[in-house]
Amino acid sequence: MAIPLRTRRDLKNAGHAMAVEAMEAFRLHMNSLSQAEMDDVEHVERLTRRMLGAADAVASEYRTAGIPEDWIRRFLLSFRRTVAAECQALSLTLRPVAGTA
Repeated sequence: MAIPLRTRRDLKNAGHAMAVEAMEAFRLHMNSLSQAEMDDVEHVERLTRRMLGAADAVASEYRTAGIPEDWIRRFLLSFRRTVAAECQALSLTLRPVAGTA
């Protein structure tokens, strides 16, 4: 992901793009799991914490680079909103499958 970070909107877009990439990896991982692994709530929660931790790590790097805190908040908000929407969509996709298992 190569998004120039010249404006607050750029950081918001970077948060969205990072979330989309993270959720695609999450989706691919979920598709590779057995039903028992998919039902392992702790495993899924660990993966979710890792995604959020990655965003926090990027935000920390932005702080170190001197990016304004308001911009960083926009990045994190965009990331979290996108992940929440993608998780909801994934849940709706997996729900019918789980009902037939």
